[in-house]
Amino acid sequence: MATKAAIDVYRGEPWFHGIIPRKEAEERLDTAIVGTYLFREAETRPGLSLSVRVPDRIKHFMISQNPETLRWQLVGKPTEFKDVFELVTYHGKTPTSTTDGTCLKYPCPLPAGEGDGDGEENPYVDLVNDGQVNQDALDQARRMSEERRASLQQPATTASGKERKGSTTSAGGGAGPHKYEFVDLPGKRGPPTIKEHP
Repeated sequence: MATKAAIDVYRGEPWFHGIIPRKEAEERLDTAIVGTYLFREAETRPGLSLSVRVPDRIKHFMISQNPETLRWQLVGKPTEFKDVFELVTYHGKTPTSTTDGTCLKYPCPLPAGEGDGDGEENPYVDLVNDGQVNQDALDQARRMSEERRASLQQPATTASGKERKGSTTSAGGGAGPHKYEFVDLPGKRGPPTIKEHP
């Protein structure tokens, strides 16, 4: 049984939808792609519920917290986690159920007007609404990524603030800047291959 304080830790997360009924969770996930998920406060007991879009329906799991060890788990599953973040990470790679093989891939975005109200929108949560790629959100995410990458590739400087000669902060550690491209090879499993462009 999870306490209110234990649940409050997750209120700012993009996958936490607060107190919503099961039916509303199903409506929010109805047009989402497989692997989209949300957590909500359970209606009938203290604790959390996980709702996941699987190939043929919306699946719901009770999440419980052991009052003695304070570890979390999907009810009926043997694996326990120190917190819900660890549960999300684990089930991002390991299916929640062996019958459908669905992993937690995409946090379901909160409806407009809900959330923490900071005015900052996360473009990543809007990339796959309604099973379609949102091109504006994808472009915004790419811009943010390029800006971040550019900030990491600033010339290396010495303690006195002068630029170091012959050094680079680019990956590869060579004498000059390198450009890299991630390439997905057909039939290859695992992380993408890195292809260097001199």
